[in-house]
Amino acid sequence: QYYVSTVDSGNLVGALATLRAGMLELKNAPIVSPHLLAGLRDTADMLSSQAFVPIRKRLTALADQEKEPGGQRPGNPVAATLTLLQELSSEFAALPVDNEAEQQGWVNALQRQCLAAIDNLQSLIPDPQNFDHLPTLQEAAAMARDSGLAAERMRRIDRLAQRCDELTEMDFEFLYDPDRDLLAIGYNVSERRRDPAYYDLLASEARLISFILIAQNQLPPEHWFALGRQLTTQGGEMALLSWSGSMFEYLMPLLIMPTYEHTLLDQTCRAIVARQIEYGRQRGVPWGISESCYSTTDASGVYQYGAFGVPGLGLKRGLAADLVVAPYASVLALMIRPRDACHNLEVLADTGCRGQYGFYEAIDFTPVRVPRGRRAVPLHSYMAHHQGMSLLALTHLLMKRPMQRRFLSDPVFKASELLLHERIPKVASALHPHVAEVNAARRPPELPAATLRVFPSPQTQIPHVHLLSNGRYQVMITNAGGGYSRWKDLAVTRWREDATRDNWGTFCYLRDAGTGVLWSAALHPM
Repeated sequence: QYYVSTVDSGNLVGALATLRAGMLELKNAPIVSPHLLAGLRDTADMLSSQAFVPIRKRLTALADQEKEPGGQRPGNPVAATLTLLQELSSEFAALPVDNEAEQQGWVNALQRQCLAAIDNLQSLIPDPQNFDHLPTLQEAAAMARDSGLAAERMRRIDRLAQRCDELTEMDFEFLYDPDRDLLAIGYNVSERRRDPAYYDLLASEARLISFILIAQNQLPPEHWFALGRQLTTQGGEMALLSWSGSMFEYLMPLLIMPTYEHTLLDQTCRAIVARQIEYGRQRGVPWGISESCYSTTDASGVYQYGAFGVPGLGLKRGLAADLVVAPYASVLALMIRPRDACHNLEVLADTGCRGQYGFYEAIDFTPVRVPRGRRAVPLHSYMAHHQGMSLLALTHLLMKRPMQRRFLSDPVFKASELLLHERIPKVASALHPHVAEVNAARRPPELPAATLRVFPSPQTQIPHVHLLSNGRYQVMITNAGGGYSRWKDLAVTRWREDATRDNWGTFCYLRDAGTGVLWSAALHPM
């Protein structure tokens, strides 16, 4: 079945526009990244052996030196950089490594990073003596007079940027309902019909594509104000309600779209992160709830996916029934409350939610899905979408929001920036959806005590029965072992209401192959 998703298509448009701006920046960026040494240092920090301490200290000193004003290496900076990288490459190759595969992998990564930087520098600047500073790609291409690798890379960047421009020209008309002034959830290609459900809330992951389409003149500005603005209060602050109260709905657009202090969207994001923290404290678990996989698999062993959220933030019912914590939700919160999010990620790591490739997809605390004797079930899987969002959130925090700057470098988006400056309403009636769920979530739900019925004898005056059902399949069994099995309205086994004999049912036998003695699991029929 083919399905065109409105929000995923919108994410693609926004990502391509941001990628285009990022590629064009490469023209005027130094051909050796100023973050290279810091990156090598971070990779070296993954090496645990004491033998690696000297190289980590040297990389730290070099990275700190480059941060200082005038910290560029003296003399011929191109030749000096090349020499330094060659020295580091030799040192990495000589590092003693145990047979541990993970540590060997990090040493190999250091070596690859260094060799790639050396190859890049030598290819782009065959003659390093012509520069008294680390040149940009554009300067290297000009020096080569439109020939050589630098000039070819400039042309390739232009081609890729042009391709991004072409790919962002998507027609969303078939997803738009002009009568409602809303975008549908998507389009079912197999059935050739638009989805009957719509994105009708401002606090939604779809507000990114709403903004983009208004900026591109594909939708009228009135569409932005047709999006619902139902408000609730969280910790005394006004916040927009979303459908499921998930971190994804509120924070995903911030990965490339800017937000501004003292606006409705900014206050909403701060209020909902505070509520997520409070909810984790109430339930006694690490915080961070969003749509993710959970501890149920299909016949192929693939984890199932659901939209989870915090009661009080979402209009959807039953949010308190599940308790699934997704680490990527905490990583998204680094954009709002970095210190608290960092601490929560440390707690998640201690809970066993981190593997070789980073944080796992989720950890499921829902009692009905947790085996007896355990508190939670970590899902040992990774979702590329959530890992990618995590990398963008880390970039937002550590590199001063480069994606937001690139997104707004498009004049079309810059011209519509005022939509994001919507003020907080001074007077508004607050909606508190499903108050009973919110109140119930203030303490961990108590599981009903299991009752155990014991019959020491099958010889009772009348049969005692136990009934089991999941709503479709029903089983009855008596204390003597009789009973029946039914699927909906179909009898799987024969049964008659004979209380004197009680000899109908499904029976299990066990025979001793040596002696021939035969038993049945219950009194009947043996």
